[in-house]
Amino acid sequence: MEILIVILVILTGYLLGNISPSIIVGRMMGVEIREKGSGNAGSTNALRVLGKKAGAITLVIDVLKGTLAVYLGEVISAGFFPDPRLFGLLAGLSVVIGHIWPIAFKFKGGKGVATTFGVLLGINFYLALSCLLVLIFLVAVTRRVSVGSMGAFITLSFAITIFSGGIYEDRPLLTLGFAVLIGIIVLIKHKDNIKRLIKKEEPRLGLGKKEK
Repeated sequence: MEILIVILVILTGYLLGNISPSIIVGRMMGVEIREKGSGNAGSTNALRVLGKKAGAITLVIDVLKGTLAVYLGEVISAGFFPDPRLFGLLAGLSVVIGHIWPIAFKFKGGKGVATTFGVLLGINFYLALSCLLVLIFLVAVTRRVSVGSMGAFITLSFAITIFSGGIYEDRPLLTLGFAVLIGIIVLIKHKDNIKRLIKKEEPRLGLGKKEK
């Protein structure tokens, strides 16, 4: 029974991640978001290609599905395992993977930033807030969303150790491992941005260029 619960938690998170508002809203507007702008199925590209309303809808749904995954992971496992919070982490990781590599959309999704933020909200509010503040600061200074996103998830590894008392005070390595794994996945999805940053070719916000 325990194995079935684990599988159910993973599938629940992954399938939630497959809900891609930018693709769905884009198709309702007659646009294939993955063929426009940066080609990324996320809120930044939705904002630029589809407009403010679509970008806001995409952002909110992507964040909410991350938070919901953590909640459902804990609810599903409650009563079967002594610490359901562990399954909140598992569902959180699964929803990010489902968002980035959705089987429903041929494994081509977004970069996972908004959804990961939603997961962090589900785990610990202050943890999410610390990463959000770093993201806002770096975007404001550099005018590059990619720099803010990567900086936020590098911060995650440090912040999660600070706030782990509200998560898994008795499992610091597990908590840190979760943060590092999420950070690695997000950085991999930003590999093209990293290359452009090294070449000083990464476009800035507000200059009329599309960020890839």
